[in-house]
Amino acid sequence: MAETAGVAKEAIAVLIDLAEKGEIDPWDINVIDALDRCLERLFDSDRRTLAESAEALLYGAMLVLLKARTLDPPVMVEPEPDIEVAPSGLPLNLETCLRRRPVALPPQHRPVTLLELIAELENLSQQLPDSGPRPPRPRKLSNRAARQAIAQLAHRENLTEMAAALGAFLAEKPETVPFDQLGEQFGDPVGVFWGLLLLSAQSRVVLHQSDFYGKIWVEPIALAHTG
Repeated sequence: MAETAGVAKEAIAVLIDLAEKGEIDPWDINVIDALDRCLERLFDSDRRTLAESAEALLYGAMLVLLKARTLDPPVMVEPEPDIEVAPSGLPLNLETCLRRRPVALPPQHRPVTLLELIAELENLSQQLPDSGPRPPRPRKLSNRAARQAIAQLAHRENLTEMAAALGAFLAEKPETVPFDQLGEQFGDPVGVFWGLLLLSAQSRVVLHQSDFYGKIWVEPIALAHTG
């Protein structure tokens, strides 16, 4: 819960700073305006993660709900009065049965104070589950590093010979062929797959797949350039 509490504490610090600078009234806060200012401060940092931004927006939504509840309290419904009925079936004292057309009550404004916002933020930080420390993102490999990684894997699996055989075969028949045909031709679908990856990293073949589970096609680079 350290990360969640950190976002909440930072938001509370921003609200207090805004109040000290006179930008918000601590005794009668315009919640929407205060949230706009607070979120603007929180999102200034380039290091803000997606999870922290989502938590900040969730805090904002819950605080707006708090403000809405103070502006729209539950309306008490008056019970229907008993009506005396004459023998003719008409109610007696018709004037007492007439009612005004109901009109909307003016919104009842109760100020939301800074202490209420802070208490609500602290409550939310305790309710949100702790996602725990996030693993660092793996760095994206450059094209050269990717080629080296594939080449090292190919050497470890002794697949360089397979890649050379595939290259020679495709050079003799420069046409687009399906992967399963090559797998049957060489009798080692797994070895053919890694060999093709090595050839692709060396920019000697292009692998195509029209559908996610569709057939894989192998096209020599020379054929791709002429086509």
